[in-house]
Amino acid sequence: MNPKFYALLTLSLVATVTLPVVNGKLSSLVPAVIAQNTDARKAEADQLLQLCRQNLDNNQVKLAIQSCQQAVIAYRQIKDLSGEAKSTANLGNAYVNDSQYRQAISVLEKAVKIAQGSKAV
Repeated sequence: MNPKFYALLTLSLVATVTLPVVNGKLSSLVPAVIAQNTDARKAEADQLLQLCRQNLDNNQVKLAIQSCQQAVIAYRQIKDLSGEAKSTANLGNAYVNDSQYRQAISVLEKAVKIAQGSKAV
């Protein structure tokens, strides 16, 4: 390949990486982008929790377990302890409905610990 091409490619990569940094600080756009991503992830987690509850209400236990697990993960990723506690409790209820009592006890105990942590925040 042409050495000029590599030089141009390298320059482009350096510019892409360093452009958001002005005077050693990240651009003011970065926090806004992060907030939008967090808001989108929160909306997704809320939808998963709603789906979890609908599946529980409709006695679709296996689907409830799946959607509750996904909600727990989504809330944990955005550090939403209240949502994580609620989805974990619903997951425990799904395990009860599926006659997985030991798993239900373990998960419900985690839900209590998470809920206690969310009140401390």
